[in-house]
Amino acid sequence: MPRRGEYRGDFPPPAQAASPGTAPRIGVRQAVALEPGRRPVTVTFDPSGYVSSQLAAELADEWVELMAAAMLSVGACRGFRKAISTFCTYLDSVEPKAAEASLAAVEPDLHGAVTEWIRLLPAAYRAGSPSPAWLASRLRQLIARRIAHPDRPVAGHLHGWVKGALGVSKGQCVEVDEFSRADKKRLIQAAWAARRVTEERIRKGWALADVGRDPRVDGWAEPANLLWALAHGVWTCEDIAERLPPFAQWPAPLRKLLPPGILPQHTVNCLLRNLIGMLYPHNLDMHAYRILLMAATGRTSEEVVDLHEDDIEYGPRSVLIDFTKQRARATRRSAYSTAEEENRVLHPSSPRLDVAEVTRSLLALARPLAERSATAPVPLFLRAAVSHHTMTVQSFRGTGSGLRLTDWLNIHQVLTVLTWRVRFM
Repeated sequence: MPRRGEYRGDFPPPAQAASPGTAPRIGVRQAVALEPGRRPVTVTFDPSGYVSSQLAAELADEWVELMAAAMLSVGACRGFRKAISTFCTYLDSVEPKAAEASLAAVEPDLHGAVTEWIRLLPAAYRAGSPSPAWLASRLRQLIARRIAHPDRPVAGHLHGWVKGALGVSKGQCVEVDEFSRADKKRLIQAAWAARRVTEERIRKGWALADVGRDPRVDGWAEPANLLWALAHGVWTCEDIAERLPPFAQWPAPLRKLLPPGILPQHTVNCLLRNLIGMLYPHNLDMHAYRILLMAATGRTSEEVVDLHEDDIEYGPRSVLIDFTKQRARATRRSAYSTAEEENRVLHPSSPRLDVAEVTRSLLALARPLAERSATAPVPLFLRAAVSHHTMTVQSFRGTGSGLRLTDWLNIHQVLTVLTWRVRFM
């Protein structure tokens, strides 16, 4: 054996110190939220995509814990995520030491950054938008959660901001100005036209379903067969999604049901949504009926949207409706005259606001959905929705991204000024 000191092998080289630019990657955060049908969905956020990744991770941790404790809607969950992303993006662009930013550090001064971010937020949105205040309040709520935790220090003057004024006006998404007569006329005309389109689309959809056959026999790439399966409840949306051929093999009639430029990963869900829309009304369709029924009855949105078949009593020349104001806990009955059967025109040249006719149309659209979901009595404002290859039957919603009256007005190209005068939607 070699004597002491005669070892010739070299010691292993010392490990190289990690350079500042090769810090370990911060992991992706996942929060669980609820879709309208109480279906859980996972929303992710990657702090490593920001220079201020440490700060983003701290805020994201509070976000994940908040969602686990409160189980908020997916819209609210994404709203908190957007607040974190918007603030960290701003901080990355203005703070030279963004990589050192932390709620526990005195430098850089996050209170000054928050104040300036809030000052600039309204410039990115239309006048009167509530979004700046929503984003600021969500960020403040996350910081307040961290302050409340005894083992998570928050430095600087952020304590004062959390306890004091938000720093930005709340804005409003509903104006209180009255419609002019010209505005009301334009709005009713647009609703009348949209209603015709909806009913014609659904009529053609059921007619196409009547000529379809079982997809097992006649193929899974024919729209008529898919509509037949959905209309008769033989196959669900999930079944169709599993059995559809690859997108490259879709025939032209199936591709025509997709909007141009759609991403490949969205094709199946978009197809299912359009197929269901050929059989049942969707959320945006309900705006037209709400406008017409409010104009015909003079009642508020709350009163007409909550109506169901037991609230309506049809007579030979009139209709009686019980309207309920939930907040006032008051119910009032109103009577409206209706056109006689022999005097009715199938497609009149100008809108005639007949309460009985509008409610009958709504019930005709809602009844198949009520039967599918075993809902009784039948609500007037019932619609179908498709998410993650699953169809659900839901009540009308007038709020949310892509669901508001302003979205409907933009789609139907109604005067832009009306989007600022919506007092009852």
